Amino acid sequence: MSYKLFLDDLRVPTDVYPQTDNSSWVIVRNLTDFKKAINEKGIPSYISFDNDLGESMEEGKDAAKWLVFEKEADIRDMDFKVHSANVGGVRDYIKSLLDNWKKHLNSEINESSLPFKEENLRPDIFKRTFSRGLDGYDLKWHTDDEDRKVKVIQSTDWKIQLDNELPQTFYEGKEYFIPKGVFHRVIKGEGDLVVEVQKLKTTAEIKPNNIFSESVNSEIISENLSYHIKNKITLNESVFRIGSDAWLNLVNEVRELYKSGKIELNEDEKFIVESDAGKKANYKGKEVPLEVPSKLYENANLYEVYVNENGKIKRIIFEED
Repeated sequence: MSYKLFLDDLRVPTDVYPQTDNSSWVIVRNLTDFKKAINEKGIPSYISFDNDLGESMEEGKDAAKWLVFEKEADIRDMDFKVHSANVGGVRDYIKSLLDNWKKHLNSEINESSLPFKEENLRPDIFKRTFSRGLDGYDLKWHTDDEDRKVKVIQSTDWKIQLDNELPQTFYEGKEYFIPKGVFHRVIKGEGDLVVEVQKLKTTAEIKPNNIFSESVNSEIISENLSYHIKNKITLNESVFRIGSDAWLNLVNEVRELYKSGKIELNEDEKFIVESDAGKKANYKGKEVPLEVPSKLYENANLYEVYVNENGKIKRIIFEED
């Protein structure tokens, strides 16, 4: 059902939109009626938000937050406007919240945020330069839509890490294979990093050695834990992507060693192993990690986390500044 929703404790749509017809809108005066209209009629094609909703102390931004954090509404085809007379930062807040939620739903990628400069050498080969001045935090875990071969042209102590594997040094002149759909990241070194990236159409003729398979057998602890201990890396600063299988396995391994008194931990590490982090549970038919926040959309400040509340698994969506 397509309809327009007008949220305001006093006014009617023609007070804001003189050319409209009040009968073409569903008018609600408070947050309760706002929720009821959407739950009964579905997502509207347009919402006009007031912010101050009278003596109830409710606000239009509470309605926007309900759409995202509780309703998890599919608003991809919905337009909106904040018509409040007392806008302040409210208009920007609602716009940012709903626009970012739409971006998450559409799985959009903001190419302007890429941490490198790219030059197209051939239709399938790109030269990428990562600047020495780059903030290492801009180098995110990500996946690619096709297999890729990376040839290192210039590198000083830069590294590459595939999901669930330890970091490996980028050596000049060496080629590295990155499988489609596998999380990976670049770890900053000294100077600029220059690579040539070839997007491969097929892997039928590619049989690379796994560059991340150099393992050290241990009867006591895993290679991954040994790496962290050897390099004096704490659990809360692990090289693995938070939420990856390797990270979850590392947390569970450390948890068991801590329980048996075989390892000493700092306070942050104790907080991790004494929580449900690293454990997995079933949520609506799928296996999910507990207490591991993850971004809903790369360039937004919306996150989700699964928690165990008295034996019931809940999904929580939250916002972080």
